[in-house]
Amino acid sequence: MQDFIAVLDFGSQYAHLIAKRIRHLGAYTQIFSPSANEEALLQARGIILSGGPSSVYSADIPEFNSKILEMDIPVPDSGISTLEKCQLSASGLDESPRQCN
Repeated sequence: MQDFIAVLDFGSQYAHLIAKRIRHLGAYTQIFSPSANEEALLQARGIILSGGPSSVYSADIPEFNSKILEMDIPVPDSGISTLEKCQLSASGLDESPRQCN
């Protein structure tokens, strides 16, 4: 299997556009669910998190495999906000996001 850039699609309308733009730059891309098994991402040279419309407080947010963030694969700051990354990290620690007053 060849190296690729993985795009994790959290429901964003831009996931396919992001993958297409990366392909236009000459890199192979694959789109994955955020709950993808980390084994499927072993050949990835980078991972892009493509945000979605769901609030982290919703009951129907996409499942996320937090082990993906522990892999030694670069995850650039694009497609998902810093706050969302923190909330994803917290979900991997069995913490729940809490609203601030």
